[in-house]
Amino acid sequence: MKNQMKLAKGLVFFVFAVLVAVIKVPGVYGNTLSYDCNFQNDLKSLEQVQADTNSEYLKQVRTEAEIRKSILSKIINCSIQEVDALRSKLDEVKIADKDMSPLKAQLFTDLDGVIDYYKSETQQISNLGIQGSKNLAKELLDWRVGNYSYLAGRVVNFITWSNNQDLVRVAENRLTSIKISFLNLKTEDETINETIKEAEFNLKSAKVLNQAARQAMQEFQPPEIVLDKIKDSLDGLALVYKKFFEISEIANKTLP
Repeated sequence: MKNQMKLAKGLVFFVFAVLVAVIKVPGVYGNTLSYDCNFQNDLKSLEQVQADTNSEYLKQVRTEAEIRKSILSKIINCSIQEVDALRSKLDEVKIADKDMSPLKAQLFTDLDGVIDYYKSETQQISNLGIQGSKNLAKELLDWRVGNYSYLAGRVVNFITWSNNQDLVRVAENRLTSIKISFLNLKTEDETINETIKEAEFNLKSAKVLNQAARQAMQEFQPPEIVLDKIKDSLDGLALVYKKFFEISEIANKTLP
């Protein structure tokens, strides 16, 4: 009996790991899931059934099997909602770079494939017993770690990179405006001129890093590598805006 309880508790924690992993992609769509993806009561019910020593054995087995199947159905429903939410965010992305359109289309296709996978897994749940439920729970977790997490990372990177293009365009326009303004003023302040040159250099560097992230996505490099390149490009843009601030501060002090 002790061994049985030990195995049961181990499975509870295993299933809990599946549930925690299965319903979030941080930073993309927030808490937009409408389906009930809180599993605390389900896990509590499973523990109570496993700890019940008074019920008839067959009844206990059937009850436990039904709870497990309910949890699996809930996992899959929440997973599908997660993919739908991510898909909606991807759909909102406006692509100015036509060469990136095929990648967006491919990501849509891949996300649809994820939904198809989850729907196919749903069909076998009703016929599962306890061991079958355990096996499917492990299969879902393994598949998520080995397949979906990689795809979700690619989609998140694509959304992030695409949204950052507005920041690049704004920086370019802002720098052009600043250069025209000071050209019209015919200022010979060397500090301002030097800071403008530094802003130009930083913007050029940020654009190179931005293109490196773009190329990495097109080459299907690992999501963590692409994310690092995106962060580097944003750091470069931050330096550009820092120079803009410095130019403004200098101008306020030296120009009438």
